[in-house]
Amino acid sequence: MSAPAISPRQLPEIRHRLAQWYASPAAADTLAAVSRTSPDAARIGAERWRGALDQAGMVYVAEDMCDTAEEMAEGLSTLAVDAEDDLPQPHGILIWGRRPRVPADPDDGMHYAPDGVVWSTRGRTIEVGLLLHPASTTPRALGEALRAPLVHFTPPHLVPDVVPMGDLRIPADGRERPWSSLINGDGTEEAQSDTVAVMRMLLATWLVIRQPASRRSLHDVEHLSAPRAAARRIERAGGDPTRTVDYVTLRRYEPPTGAATGARPGPGDGTGRTYHVRWWVGPHRITRHWPSTGESKRVWRGPYLATPEGCETAPIQGEERVYVLRR
Repeated sequence: MSAPAISPRQLPEIRHRLAQWYASPAAADTLAAVSRTSPDAARIGAERWRGALDQAGMVYVAEDMCDTAEEMAEGLSTLAVDAEDDLPQPHGILIWGRRPRVPADPDDGMHYAPDGVVWSTRGRTIEVGLLLHPASTTPRALGEALRAPLVHFTPPHLVPDVVPMGDLRIPADGRERPWSSLINGDGTEEAQSDTVAVMRMLLATWLVIRQPASRRSLHDVEHLSAPRAAARRIERAGGDPTRTVDYVTLRRYEPPTGAATGARPGPGDGTGRTYHVRWWVGPHRITRHWPSTGESKRVWRGPYLATPEGCETAPIQGEERVYVLRR
């Protein structure tokens, strides 16, 4: 598949049109036909996704941040998500500026990579729906084939810009599990390798954007609104045109004007080491203890920029690798 043709300012209207589709009978008819579920189960599923989209925060991840998230994903050896600690928000819709790289399907050799996801938290489970922008697939016939069932049941004016590719569930109790514990939305089979690759990138993306942008963070966030014409269409259709998109980009780190290129030696860490640089720390699991309650818990820490005292303007170790990710 080629790079997607979705811009961050298009996301408010994309979210609204997808929510409209899920609110229509066409969504339940499509889900029943594609997933071979009962009409009642399909209707409940459509209502659940419509409700999630109505509450969803909107995130667009720029291509430079996609490259970084994908690199981080390779180091995530375990599946561990806590619904309260690791999500930027309970419900959301996220579009990547570049589709995740996934292995080819063993049956037809195609790469079924989504453009983004919609997610919804239900207790200690996160339901994730994969989304595809069918107009920008390569070959074009792939997008048309995945879009065909939806078009069959949907009036032309209700056809959304992105179409669902399937659902899956992520356990979200914070326990560490193998990636093979991911299951498809119907609960009947283990997720395939391409889906696992997408979920690893999603977890890496969540771990970046869950924390506020700051001097130590890897990312910057800009809040973008829908174009004026799109905002008017959303308002006429009964939606909220004022909702904004979190546009996530890779942060550029540059020393302040006039700052020295080096740094005074940091005080060290008690082991005799003295620091002259800052460095990136990727996501990793630690055991955190709360003395007030006596509770211990395994949690994710990072990513962040490690900055020893006295090294606030020091060079960043591996900085050239970070810059090359910004294309």
